[in-house]
Amino acid sequence: MFRRSWVVFACASALLIGCSQPSPGPGAIVGKAVEGSGAPVLGVGLMMADLALVPTAVGTAELIEIGTGQYATSLAPVAADGSFRLPLPAAADLPEGVLSPADGFLFNVQGVADCDLLAEPTGARVSSHWFDDRGVVPGVYGASTEGLALSLVTETPLDLTDVYGHPGRFLVWLYADQAVAIETVGAGCVGNVVVDVALSSGWNVAAWTFDAALDQLVLGDATDAGEAIVTLLPQTP
Repeated sequence: MFRRSWVVFACASALLIGCSQPSPGPGAIVGKAVEGSGAPVLGVGLMMADLALVPTAVGTAELIEIGTGQYATSLAPVAADGSFRLPLPAAADLPEGVLSPADGFLFNVQGVADCDLLAEPTGARVSSHWFDDRGVVPGVYGASTEGLALSLVTETPLDLTDVYGHPGRFLVWLYADQAVAIETVGAGCVGNVVVDVALSSGWNVAAWTFDAALDQLVLGDATDAGEAIVTLLPQTP
């Protein structure tokens, strides 16, 4: 859904490589970054979006608008061995539109018949989220000698020729403005997407797994997550 604005993203983000790193927020993503082709990765950043692609005001310079309703942090440098530390933005730096009501934060269940999200408390807001094999929002993006790309984050090396055959988890970072428990309800969720997460106030690490037997994606908590392996994805025109 973000393909058409990726050129805008590339042009804007190219200007960020020489910028200073964001000041440390409430946490950080720490791990190693690799490019599918083997090219060196130069830097990584965080991308967030209003899934309705509506522009909203940005609180500070920590995130800049790189497309309508799409925002990105500056790139954190990646060392020669692929290691990096990417600070996550503080609450005050998040554009209003990147948070959705918790019972509607996940694009993957929008429009699915008889599959809804139940959130408690009902007033909580969570970073708008979208997941598939082309990338993740909120998600890590990277710059390499091959260009700019979205990524998938795992705990073990990822084979890009068989993404859904990956035996491990896909890590995602979600922001919640208060503690909230979210689950899917409805018969239509079976064989599609199942959510069962309990998020704390602030940034949280969660994980998607693919249940091949049920042909089902499952989003759950990942407080025991290991080192993040960020794999930049090949970008199609």
